[in-house]
Amino acid sequence: MNAVVRVAVDGKASSATIVLTPPELGQVHVERRYSDDGVSATLRADHPEAAQALGQTTGELRRALEDKGVTVQ
Repeated sequence: MNAVVRVAVDGKASSATIVLTPPELGQVHVERRYSDDGVSATLRADHPEAAQALGQTTGELRRALEDKGVTVQ
């Protein structure tokens, strides 16, 4: 699976669209919001297969963020 990422930043929020290859996987949309409490992120996949793949990697993502000093709740 390959991906192309597009990012937009607007004040205290940013969004990214990840275009997956093969095209049947669709896109993954990521919204990040920044506040005094930290950063929150929402991921939304166009297709169940892409959502399932994301769900299978949440542990890896958590560990990678924690390795960089990010507190994940």
